[in-house]
Amino acid sequence: MRQIKILLLFLGAAISFSGCLKKNDANIDVNNLSAPVFTMEYIQSGGTNINSGLQYFGNGALTYPASHTSDTANFAVRLTGTDAAANDIAVTIAPDTKALLDNFSKDSINYEPMPDSVYKFISNTATIKKGTSIAYFQVVFFPSKINGTKNYMLAPAVTAPTNHEVSKNFGHIYFHTIGNPLAGAYTWDYVRIPFNDSTKTPDTHTTKPAVLAPSSPTAVTAPTGYYTAPNYIISFKNTGGVLSNFSAVISPAGLADFASGGISFITNPTISVSADYKTIRIYYLVFNGTAYRYVFDTFVKK
Repeated sequence: MRQIKILLLFLGAAISFSGCLKKNDANIDVNNLSAPVFTMEYIQSGGTNINSGLQYFGNGALTYPASHTSDTANFAVRLTGTDAAANDIAVTIAPDTKALLDNFSKDSINYEPMPDSVYKFISNTATIKKGTSIAYFQVVFFPSKINGTKNYMLAPAVTAPTNHEVSKNFGHIYFHTIGNPLAGAYTWDYVRIPFNDSTKTPDTHTTKPAVLAPSSPTAVTAPTGYYTAPNYIISFKNTGGVLSNFSAVISPAGLADFASGGISFITNPTISVSADYKTIRIYYLVFNGTAYRYVFDTFVKK
């Protein structure tokens, strides 16, 4: 009987204590076990609309042609952990310079704060309206003003209101440029010849846009159209702006796909680059178990 009384006293004290706490003072909102959290979303066509945080760091690479005067990126702040805002919420965003080294353990790049002369927020405030969960933002970049030899980063984050949590995983969008002379927008020409003779007529020939995305100051990724369309990793040496020692390999994930599909290389990827570095041509020959395939990928910078 004594044990029951002690237990009842303990429960009564706990209930009394939680009842004295204001909603914002409690560690857990007793009325909502899923606390609202702000997450950033980089809105791009296709794929996930999250595209934020270190998990999607590469998606924040700016690869607009250097000839462009301006390009606009759309992003948003979403309130997660709740169906909708109970009241209007005014959201303010600003660059977070503390985030410049967030990806250093992976790319060893010291990013500089992006100069305000090469970007402009249309507005750094927006409202999540009552009954909704998202506020939209836009940032305009001025590619023609960006120094292509610099590693810049713009990492917008929520600065207000301060009475909501910000996602630890998706609280930043890492817009960045890597000083890489091959990165940018290209016209991609893909040709497949179903023989081990490169002079034969192709059975596939497509032309479409492509982006060569920088993974370091001396490496970019580029697509190949064959099979599961894996990426090449193109690397080179840069000596005072003079590029040399070009190489192209299929990414490890692509090689694993080829191997599981019974595809073997007869001729490994071979790369040639024009003197002005604007045309990149890669070819290779494979055997898929029953037939040969000659593959040509040509990239011409816009």
